[in-house]
Amino acid sequence: MNATTVPSKATIQGSFRAASTTRTYLTYQKQFFLFCQEVLAVDPASAGPSACTDFFHHLYGQGKTARTVDSAKTALVAYFRDLKVDPNPARDVESKQYVVGLQKYNKKNNIDDEKKAHPLSVHELSCLVNSLSTSHLFVGAMYRFLLSASYLGCFRISEMLNLTWDDVAIKNDGDSQYVSIRLRWHKKASVQSDCQIYHLVDEKSFPCLRVCGLFGDYVNFVKRASPNLATKSFVFPAYTIEANGTPKLNCVSRAVPVAAAAKSQRQTTLDVFVSHVIVPTARSAQDAWNQWFTGDPHVGLFQPLRSFNRQMIRADRRKYSERLTLSLAFSKYVSFEMFEAAYAGHTSSYSNTLIEVRKRKREGRL
Repeated sequence: MNATTVPSKATIQGSFRAASTTRTYLTYQKQFFLFCQEVLAVDPASAGPSACTDFFHHLYGQGKTARTVDSAKTALVAYFRDLKVDPNPARDVESKQYVVGLQKYNKKNNIDDEKKAHPLSVHELSCLVNSLSTSHLFVGAMYRFLLSASYLGCFRISEMLNLTWDDVAIKNDGDSQYVSIRLRWHKKASVQSDCQIYHLVDEKSFPCLRVCGLFGDYVNFVKRASPNLATKSFVFPAYTIEANGTPKLNCVSRAVPVAAAAKSQRQTTLDVFVSHVIVPTARSAQDAWNQWFTGDPHVGLFQPLRSFNRQMIRADRRKYSERLTLSLAFSKYVSFEMFEAAYAGHTSSYSNTLIEVRKRKREGRL
């Protein structure tokens, strides 16, 4: 190497940090400069441990997490080290005690946990899958397989969207069946060394996790839409919904997630995905029985009423409480025929059934 082309010592030392790390450090250092000048009225280069802890508390007051405050502390350590300030005020005992104390306080009061996005339960995933019943058949099948496979395999959405058809296949091993998914660590990775293969089997206890059946349904729709699909086409293609409600596919482009909205401080509830604005009207005891135990997407009931919770109901609370009262009587019988025989003469209309159930409840005869 020619002596004139040798990079400087500072350039080599600066390469130790990644570009994202350097960018993060500069962000917090600029905020520290402004805080010292506008709030504390001191020179940032001569700031002491007290100024550092004041800055950390200022960040925490803005809603930053303990992890973010710790990153800001690391940025200040690098700043004072570059200035050759010794002892380093960001490494002082006072600064360390504040950051560690903040982490312990948040852990004790579960503050940071409230801001985390918690994983979906199987029940919540089932509700989300059921809500796709009103979507176009192709779109619904695609998202059902996407949700089921990513849930079972613990895959990132970006990993799923980058799958091509030569990465996914259904296999048979004797009497068992599984979906084989190959994740490449890089888009130019070799198949032999730089990839990981996962085998997903049906979880038959939950319909939303029967991944083999969901994959088969989706493949059937894909073959009908594009019989001669290339193996390098994306499994989850980009699409646009035309005026007649039919999706127009672009198989050479992967599906692009909708731009995320501004982050909220708390996780959104399930009613954002499954919104039951109105509880359907029941005209008879038979209707009330069916709606309590089974869903009916045709009337906007994507899951049975017994799966509702108070946070998922935005209206008709009185009507839901009436169904809850009837459920006390329903739970005593294994079929509607048995219930109808026990309440003979009172099941022709919803109101008569409700009156009789309330009467027996008051008399202690339920």
